[in-house]
Amino acid sequence: MQHAAASVLMLLAMTIYNCDSANLRLQLSHVDAGRGLTHWELLRRMAQRSKARATHLLSAQAQSAGRGRSASAPVNPGAYDDGFPTTEYLVHLAAGTPRQEVQLTLDTGSDIAWTQCKRCPASACFNQTLPLFDPSASSSFA
Repeated sequence: MQHAAASVLMLLAMTIYNCDSANLRLQLSHVDAGRGLTHWELLRRMAQRSKARATHLLSAQAQSAGRGRSASAPVNPGAYDDGFPTTEYLVHLAAGTPRQEVQLTLDTGSDIAWTQCKRCPASACFNQTLPLFDPSASSSFA
């Protein structure tokens, strides 16, 4: 967790350094914010997300155990049961030129923040209600 937080802070520091403006504000919201869930529903959903993450990590570890191979952890948002990702936090920002509003899934269990692009092959994409980043509409996409 500390490594992930340090990585996010380093990324933000580099972003601020490279910005024309001295101000950078990222809106971070909990995935269940504003959904009107009760305290017990929130706890149940958090427990489900934790269990899903543990199951995924344990299955990846078990698959690589004893085979002389390194473990891999592909980027996976987890199961969507109601159109919302099974992550804890989302970062709302604009990316590309011209700006495109997107939401990044912030994985607090690692050092990555990611979003899907429109050119994602159908076999590798998952259904999501969040807007997709369109790299063909961005002159600054590498």
